[in-house]
Amino acid sequence: MGQYYYIIDLDARGFPDPRKLGSGRKAWEQIANAASTPQALFVLLTCSNGRGGGDFIPRLGKGDERIIGCWAGHRIAVVGDYAEDGDFAAKPDEKISELYQRCRDGVYRDITVLVRPILARELGVCYAAHRWWLQELDGTRTQQGSWQLECDAKAPFSILPTEPEKGDAP
Repeated sequence: MGQYYYIIDLDARGFPDPRKLGSGRKAWEQIANAASTPQALFVLLTCSNGRGGGDFIPRLGKGDERIIGCWAGHRIAVVGDYAEDGDFAAKPDEKISELYQRCRDGVYRDITVLVRPILARELGVCYAAHRWWLQELDGTRTQQGSWQLECDAKAPFSILPTEPEKGDAP
């Protein structure tokens, strides 16, 4: 199966969920995706935004100005579900072995919904929710879901290709 990871702000007790950014939770899956947790982390750590060209453009009144840079100066860790106490220096009340599960259980705040619109606008992508039903052998049905990255056709720029490159096979 492999180890699953969250990027966690230990001070603010928050995290972006890679699955809600169109990625998997394994380390390689996160760094291989175009608009996932590495880009979210950059937005969250960007201090002094808005003082020069090429900075993020916050939508005033939408909360962007409170999200961009809100993790600057905080203790940040990439923590997996196999983490053990002692993997890194932590405060006495922080059990490293429990951090991943605290995110899963809602003890730590999932801030994906706050950072996702910034990534979508800045990178010209859409995050689309897809839902389906899974029927077990015993007949029970459960609703499943995932988020996928899609090109935003209205965006002036997109990091995702809109048309095949010349010479690409159909």
